Amino acid sequence: MLFLFTLLATAILQADLSPNLEEMSQEYVLETKQIEIPGYSTACNPSVASWRDALLLSFNAYSDDANAKAISPDQMGLVWLDNDFHVISTPQILDVPSNLWQDARLLNMEGRLYLVFNGAIENGIRRMFVAQVHYDGLKFSLDTPECLLHFPGEQFNQWERNWVPFAYSNQLLLTYSVSPHRIFQPLLGTQTCTEISSTPFSGTWAWGNPKPGTSAYLDGDEYLSIFHSVKVMPTVHSKGESIQHYFMGAYTFENRPPFAITSISSQPIIGKQFYSGPDYLMTKPCRVVFPCGFVTDDQYIWVVFGKQDHEAWVTKLDKKGLYQSLVPIESTSK
Repeated sequence: MLFLFTLLATAILQADLSPNLEEMSQEYVLETKQIEIPGYSTACNPSVASWRDALLLSFNAYSDDANAKAISPDQMGLVWLDNDFHVISTPQILDVPSNLWQDARLLNMEGRLYLVFNGAIENGIRRMFVAQVHYDGLKFSLDTPECLLHFPGEQFNQWERNWVPFAYSNQLLLTYSVSPHRIFQPLLGTQTCTEISSTPFSGTWAWGNPKPGTSAYLDGDEYLSIFHSVKVMPTVHSKGESIQHYFMGAYTFENRPPFAITSISSQPIIGKQFYSGPDYLMTKPCRVVFPCGFVTDDQYIWVVFGKQDHEAWVTKLDKKGLYQSLVPIESTSK
């Protein structure tokens, strides 16, 4: 079945220079719907975690929400959801300083909840921040966010975004990149990260360079994470114009150092309504699906993602079908 799907996807791309990506949707993508957050119609780039017997959603927001006139979000919020991804509390916008926090990832680590996000520092350069989240039954609060300023390969003028967290032996670790699979450990209190491992891999992903997307969670004997990638191409969704299209896929990696990647999607995870919908004012033309979080049980995986930097969505996946779609890959430690 996977072989036939790959042939079909290849044939579509070769036969039609402007393919309809949603015609490539997979059977294991069961449902896709928008998450409506009252008062924040253009909330986007959500992450999610199971915490305190409920679902907690983080999201980007716009202070000028009316008419979606802003290009980039300038707020970050939290809100409780029920198991059907409906809002069940009043959204709370966190106290955001002038460094404009964005694109949070949530991680529940044995009951302690962490928020990992990016923000601007000197000259507008972006760096990653980490903060623990607290809840008193009425309001959320954060410990003072720590900026991770010092790390292997640090270059001052290079923006750093989308480091994603996972827990190992009750320690917070961060995936810096997927290819190679570089893992950092933040030494909290020092603004410094050390590199735990870096492993190359040779996969068959042909939809742009895989980049970190969601927090990773141990699922069985391996970690699971949803990544994103970007490819410039024409589609019906871009009206035949060659622009950036974002894709999402899944990958697994070892449950101990060096955390080598063990399998990866061969084709993008696509559902109906992923690439259709209204146009918004953005920094450049693109079609965006941007995964930032997921939760799972024995049968299903729910991935939350941002759409066009102005919408929050969730897609429900059949877990067995997703795993069957992954292709084993070889990876060697450095």
